[in-house]
Amino acid sequence: MVKNKRCAKEYFEKEFEHEDPFHFFTSGYEQCKYKKEIGLIKNRVIPKRILEIGCAEGAHTKLLAEAFPKAQITAVEISSNAIGRAEKNLDEIKNVKLINADIVDYIENFPNNFFDLIVWSECIYYIGDRLTTCQIFEFLKMIAKKLRSNGLLCMTNMITPYNGDMLSTKTSLSEKPVMECYHLMLSYIMKAIHKSSYSDYKKEEKKSHEYQIWIFKK
Repeated sequence: MVKNKRCAKEYFEKEFEHEDPFHFFTSGYEQCKYKKEIGLIKNRVIPKRILEIGCAEGAHTKLLAEAFPKAQITAVEISSNAIGRAEKNLDEIKNVKLINADIVDYIENFPNNFFDLIVWSECIYYIGDRLTTCQIFEFLKMIAKKLRSNGLLCMTNMITPYNGDMLSTKTSLSEKPVMECYHLMLSYIMKAIHKSSYSDYKKEEKKSHEYQIWIFKK
């Protein structure tokens, strides 16, 4: 697939030059968001096989492993800097396999109809910045193929309001109209069974963020 390097491996290697750059481990906002997501999953499925896309340094992975100790978790991360720290952070957790790869290229390596649950949080923006619309749709179909019948895809995504400024040159990868397009594409591929919106304050950035949790069933 043709890819834009702006949000490719080099970008994330730089972001993860320093430990926990997005405060995934220490932020109350981030931890609360993860726990809401896991609570919604627990109400619907007890998975045996989980794929986590974009595991970073393992903050969310750790909570998934604790919530589903009998599940086998495969966590994929594009940054070698991040995956190196994830290996240390998850060293004592035995039900996690870490893979350092670009999920766009690696997804075909997984068997079809294999995972009970795919968790994909705060990453679709970067995929969307690298692929054409048609390529994104094909990639989403590939994600769905990896789920077993009735398997779930759970996503948490930031939603940036669109201010209607037609002259602005600033690009937001998470603007509401763009995110709604992703949700619509996924709704054609799978059944949308949950969509909830939240606005929480992140003290590390001294501002509130809106985000949505989506769940789709194959």
